[in-house]
Amino acid sequence: MSLEPQRDDGERDLQRVSDEVRDRLRARGVDTEPADSPEDVAMLLEAVEEFELAVESHGGDLFVDEPPQGRAAQPDDPRFELPVRTPQETARAYLRRLADATGRIRTISD
Repeated sequence: MSLEPQRDDGERDLQRVSDEVRDRLRARGVDTEPADSPEDVAMLLEAVEEFELAVESHGGDLFVDEPPQGRAAQPDDPRFELPVRTPQETARAYLRRLADATGRIRTISD
């Protein structure tokens, strides 16, 4: 019995999940790059979700702070606007910027 079909199924599952996560990020206005690995994509989603939690915990409204794709943001507080990933920015560099933005939000005193 060959392990090849199982490996192919695992790779297909990984690609399917990665594609779903990319779609979720795109819906939040975060671009992914072909060079982003499945691990990068998963870490990006986790970082975006952490950012969103920080915004919500400080009274931000994600429906206002994160515009639909292709539209300009009109956040109730500019600090709550999700940072835009710049063209050619690596996933790791964007993750650092997201972590910095999340940290700044967490230090806001109410």
